[in-house]
Amino acid sequence: MVGFAVAISCLLLAAACGGSEDEAQGGSGGDGLETTSLSIILPTTEFDSLMNAEWIEALEAEGVEIELLEFEDSPSMMRALASGEGDIAVESPLPFLQYIAKTGEDIKVIAGEMTSTDYALGVTADIEELGDLAGKVIGISTPGDISDTLTRLALDRAGYDVSQSEFVQIGGTSDRIAALLSNQIEAGAMHMADALNTAEQSDVHLILEYADYIPEYLQHVMATEQAWLDENPNLAQLVVDKFIESNRWAAENKDEYLALAGEITEGLSQEAMETAYDFYIEIGYFGVNGGLEEELLTTTAATEFELGTLETDMSTNVSEWSDTTYVDDFLERNGEWDG
Repeated sequence: MVGFAVAISCLLLAAACGGSEDEAQGGSGGDGLETTSLSIILPTTEFDSLMNAEWIEALEAEGVEIELLEFEDSPSMMRALASGEGDIAVESPLPFLQYIAKTGEDIKVIAGEMTSTDYALGVTADIEELGDLAGKVIGISTPGDISDTLTRLALDRAGYDVSQSEFVQIGGTSDRIAALLSNQIEAGAMHMADALNTAEQSDVHLILEYADYIPEYLQHVMATEQAWLDENPNLAQLVVDKFIESNRWAAENKDEYLALAGEITEGLSQEAMETAYDFYIEIGYFGVNGGLEEELLTTTAATEFELGTLETDMSTNVSEWSDTTYVDDFLERNGEWDG
């Protein structure tokens, strides 16, 4: 995997192919912005998040100077946002919700992407059905991370008693794949493209697609402090405009998405990428309408409360930790995406 420095230059390929009609309509341009400097906290780019590279390129084209802060884990990203190291962050909603619940800080979710989960459970050849996981080790990133909580929830809803397995901290998807291939673990959560690619090249196979059991879950959101929104309403609108447009680009342009993947990602076969992309479309993965539908916000928070990762049920007060103003403004100007 390579970083965003390469990703940005590679986006010239996508830009040359032209944008969608919505891209031409959205955005306020560089005029009227309170500042042209923006610090963005992001996880390391992977196949499932190439729309973020498109988003960064679009903002730079509007004259915004971007500082990128890439982190491997959610807690580090949340600390960076809370400390003022970055202006906005894009990550799983869970660390934001936990921080808000714990501190009462006025942090707002202002847009969403990845409006379903692309995780699959990869297992070794000797595991043929869920019951075979009894007594086996399941690899996760860190306890309480979505690779942990969503794995437990999907298995539980599929009828498997998760107490029969041991959950062990391994690291990210690539670490879990390596652990599977070396028989350190018998199962591990993986993003779909990586899962398909691993299954092609080894005897690891997929036994569970989480979206079958968790059909509505907001896997990634954009969040920032209310104080930043108050100081930069025009920049915030431009940021959200380009964010939604990048998700629409991803949903509308399979060939461009795969071409960009070929430039940025490493080690994925063409077949794995194409199949994963088709899976994204099937499950409604891209946040083409801003990802802040009330039902989606409510279901996501309720899911985390059900899992015990939130001590309070934040599904009852979504307006206190989310602000749909910027998404609503974009949709009023551009309309909803109908596929």
